[in-house]
Amino acid sequence: MHFLIVPYLSDKQRHKRISDMKKVKLKLILTLVVSMTSSLFSQDSVTTVTQNNEDQQKKVSILIARQETGFKMAVAKKAKELLTGTDMIVKIIDIKKLKNQSIDLFDAVVIINEVRAWHLNRHTKAFVRNLTSEQKNKVIMISTAKVTDWKTREKDIDAVTVASETSTVNTLAGRIKTKIDALLNKQ
Repeated sequence: MHFLIVPYLSDKQRHKRISDMKKVKLKLILTLVVSMTSSLFSQDSVTTVTQNNEDQQKKVSILIARQETGFKMAVAKKAKELLTGTDMIVKIIDIKKLKNQSIDLFDAVVIINEVRAWHLNRHTKAFVRNLTSEQKNKVIMISTAKVTDWKTREKDIDAVTVASETSTVNTLAGRIKTKIDALLNKQ
């Protein structure tokens, strides 16, 4: 006959052990949730695309700031794809983070924003307000509006107003690439 010897735990000890096990499980779950959430909701995406190019020793740095709408995100993504195969570093950010960026770190800044009630997005306005004329020459502004003949009051900025139509994503991304190429050829 075999006997299994089980240590006797008082109710207090048993409750403490169960409580400790629950705390460990909770910590593991919280760690998992935090790591998943931070990777899911990370909004800055930085892509470095390089190709050997004897004509250009330095990498060109492009910032694309866009609002969180399907159309604007699609245009930014497609523009980034079109820049693939060139010596460019492309950084895409949410337009709300534009104020934290220094234009001097970039060779070109593309802003894809919305015009409401005949006014620029407030984040765009705040960013552009403090730029010098020389810095404004590095900005390409794509504004979406219901009325596409709207014009920005900002001088020295290459600006285009378009309607948010899904069918125009590829065309607009191509225009952005063309404008970036022209801007870089001036510099």
